[in-house]
Amino acid sequence: MRHSTENLPVRREKQHRFEFRGAHFYFRASASHDHPVLRSARRSTNPQELSFRRSPPFLRRPAAAETLLELRSIRGLFILREILIRYKFRGLKESRQNSAAVHSFRMPQYVIYNCEDLTMKVFLMPLLKCRVRQCALLMMALSFTVSPESVWAADPLPSWQDRDARQKIIEYVEKVTDSKSDQFIPVAERIAVFDNDGTLWCESPLPIQLAYLIDEVKKQAKENVELRKDPAVAALLKGDIRGSLADGLDGLLRLAAIANADMTCDEFKENVQQWVQSAEHPRLKRRYIDTAYQPMIEVINYLQANYFKTYIVSGGGADFMRVWSEEVYNIPPEQAIGSTARPKFELRGDKAVLVRTSDNFVLNDKEGKPLGIQQFIGRRPVMCFGNSDGDKAMLEYTTMGNAHPSLGVIVHHTDGDREYAYGKEGAQKLIEALEDAPKRGWVVVDMKEDWKTVFKFPQ
Repeated sequence: MRHSTENLPVRREKQHRFEFRGAHFYFRASASHDHPVLRSARRSTNPQELSFRRSPPFLRRPAAAETLLELRSIRGLFILREILIRYKFRGLKESRQNSAAVHSFRMPQYVIYNCEDLTMKVFLMPLLKCRVRQCALLMMALSFTVSPESVWAADPLPSWQDRDARQKIIEYVEKVTDSKSDQFIPVAERIAVFDNDGTLWCESPLPIQLAYLIDEVKKQAKENVELRKDPAVAALLKGDIRGSLADGLDGLLRLAAIANADMTCDEFKENVQQWVQSAEHPRLKRRYIDTAYQPMIEVINYLQANYFKTYIVSGGGADFMRVWSEEVYNIPPEQAIGSTARPKFELRGDKAVLVRTSDNFVLNDKEGKPLGIQQFIGRRPVMCFGNSDGDKAMLEYTTMGNAHPSLGVIVHHTDGDREYAYGKEGAQKLIEALEDAPKRGWVVVDMKEDWKTVFKFPQ
């Protein structure tokens, strides 16, 4: 279920009062729906799972989450900006004196849901087991816990080892988002670009989009005997992937044309969605969609929380990535840039459709990546993440001659146990970019040494 924020003001404020065991609680909150975290959460089909996912770690603890508040009647999604809690106790057994306290604090990352006119109440489950005096102590503890300092003190990259790579990423983000710093970058200029295959998710033993094409060609060949006469298809059916791609890019486009023959863009989207939800990686025995690198997901979340606009800039097909980029990376489809071909407009019955073709194919790789960035973004990135020489031009474009402080990061596949170890030998070579890294100041992430875990599932 999607949640509309149409006609909702950017900020709303409401006060509520309730009584609990002689204590009068006044709860006032100001909230906003104009926040990158919320814009992504709003697109989710399951907001109840997202409610605490993007919040600070202490809020993801069930007790703390239950303690703080409960929101009812879904209408929109908001970020709780500020809380003012005033409580007054009367008639304590230990003392006949009244006592009162006021606590106010900001919560920059707390995602709330189930909002209708911000009608909400404080839901203090643990307090049912507490005496009134303990209630006061708990509220004071909460006001201290959720101070901005403690929120940002939480580890933003928990899957990273405390080594140089992690430190440089955090140091860079902190200095360019500090308005008092001479290296401050305005929000509009905070652009981060990510290669996809091998940078954000597994690309071995073969790129995942190629695995999709192979499965689709095999499916088409079962239904069409004539296709089996095609040399590329015949080689593929025998398991000879190299033979099927002997013609390089032309061979790949040929397979793509077979797989997507007469398919509309909407049909392609549905087909890819079904495939990524079921197809499994041959070695990891997990869905391809689950083979995203958890440390890189944390980087994306960290940057988005600091108002960076994150883009995928990949040599893979843009239409393929756009199907699942939002679900996997929290990056909307319009921010996925990849190789493209010109579709064809047709009227089919009473429907206007776009039909996929291989016409005017543009490969978004190597020197093509900066061109794609200029064409689709129109701003020079300040952060760039890649893993191969195919990303070298993008790294150079980001870090050389940039008017703003910039950072280039290379993911080096060194972990043959948890993932794959390759560089010079891999399908995507990492030679020149790795050699240039020291003189360009690019951060090299050693997958084996820098990541506590590679995937979200146990390795």
